[in-house]
Amino acid sequence: MQLESAAHDDALSLRLAHGTRELDGGAEVSLAVAGQFLAAGSGEAQRCAALRLLALLEEKGADTASPRPEAEAAVIEVHG
Repeated sequence: MQLESAAHDDALSLRLAHGTRELDGGAEVSLAVAGQFLAAGSGEAQRCAALRLLALLEEKGADTASPRPEAEAAVIEVHG
């Protein structure tokens, strides 16, 4: 179980790093993870919303299909 938990934490950290980098560059960021979706937005409020969503994401939901991203979105897929 510790290995699964470590892999889950690593995947979340990678998602957060990508999102933070894009937000810092002024981009709008949306998240589609494990059956949850955060609409595109930018700035500190979006960073907080993304952090909250990722923090509450449970490992047991990792196998849940992600929602389809917005049509105009650039997609960064993180598997872990």
